[in-house]
Amino acid sequence: MNFRTKPSLCSPSESGTERAPALLEPDPLRLSYRDVLIAVVSDIVRSGSAITPPAVRQLAGTSVAPADMNAFVAMAINELLQLHEGNIARYRLRPSEFQEWQKENDL
Repeated sequence: MNFRTKPSLCSPSESGTERAPALLEPDPLRLSYRDVLIAVVSDIVRSGSAITPPAVRQLAGTSVAPADMNAFVAMAINELLQLHEGNIARYRLRPSEFQEWQKENDL
């Protein structure tokens, strides 16, 4: 630390030397179908189903617009593949439900 200069009272982004990282825009698909995504993920886990596009499509039913269905299926499958004990609460799942589903599906 250089004791000859006073420390800046402004943040690096305010000083002009560095820019603050931009915040990511929220995913409109995720926002539109948040409740459906929660229901689909939790239903697949609780039923012990395998992760398949037909299972996701069936559970989503008419809650997802036909134009959005392929993107929704991809999003739901991605969420299921990334599911772990640290994020199961967002899908209102208990650890025991998640562990049983993992065992049934060799995950």
